[in-house]
Amino acid sequence: MSPTRPGAQRTSSLSGLSFPRLSLAAAGSAVVMLTVLSACGGGDDESGTTFTTTTPPTTTPSGDCAQAAHFPDVSLISNYIDWNDDNVTPPIMPSTAVSCANGVVSVVSNGVPNFDALQNGLGAADAPWVINQKTWVFPSSPAKAANVTVVLDTLGPIGVLVNGVQFYSPIDAEGTDAGATRINYCGGHTERFHSHAYPSCFFSKITEGGTSTFLPDRTPGTVVGYAFDGFPVLSPYVSCTDTASDCINGVREIDSAYEYRGTSLHTDKASTVNVYVAGYGGSPLDACNGMTTNGNYAYYATKSYPYFIGCYAGTATANR
Repeated sequence: MSPTRPGAQRTSSLSGLSFPRLSLAAAGSAVVMLTVLSACGGGDDESGTTFTTTTPPTTTPSGDCAQAAHFPDVSLISNYIDWNDDNVTPPIMPSTAVSCANGVVSVVSNGVPNFDALQNGLGAADAPWVINQKTWVFPSSPAKAANVTVVLDTLGPIGVLVNGVQFYSPIDAEGTDAGATRINYCGGHTERFHSHAYPSCFFSKITEGGTSTFLPDRTPGTVVGYAFDGFPVLSPYVSCTDTASDCINGVREIDSAYEYRGTSLHTDKASTVNVYVAGYGGSPLDACNGMTTNGNYAYYATKSYPYFIGCYAGTATANR
């Protein structure tokens, strides 16, 4: 029997699973309906209920682009995650600006995260962030590519989170599973911050001066970021109506379908020892870590390898 991937939480059943319907938001609405445009196959396509996200819009969507509404205003202290509760205003505040034109979404970011710069969650004081000014671009109307593009061994950015910070593939420079061994408390590497894994701090701590977490926890349809092929990355929750034990208050957490077959997370080449097995552990996700729901495709930010995406389902825009 193959070893269970460390930290993996498996769904026990997909019977009665109800995937949510995705639809466009009205511009400026405080409750934003998620738009996931039609694309790549893979995963199940099942009917379900409509859901909403609660991220307030920070810019007015224009033309065919509603993606801007999923980027909160991270320059506000009410969207800052003071992880060590020192009540110290960071020396550099994050900044993002989202615009849409000619079928392209542009995210201008200073690269500063909206949370404390602590190495692995340790230390009494915040370390300074470094400005890493970038403009990230991706298509506003993503489409299915003839072939997927595998990114499991890619070094460098493959998408952008809704706080304006870049996210990487699951590996570190040595090719091992960065998400399992060498990340800070919010899933990434500090200084010129980039995320490798599920950004748990988005969902687990009340923001400074705020009344809720940065993003709503256990809320189907919550947009965590966008891959550079334009498809959204959602939090790992879907609606459910069945009586299985993992369907809690109408919500089920889903995981990836990668099986860990290695012996050491610290030395194993991650892309070799994590093997995609369709339906593994009851997962509905494809090898890219996404699925099609009601004709719409999205990735899911799972809490185990590959964390964000395993491959581009569409055609990615070049970003560096």
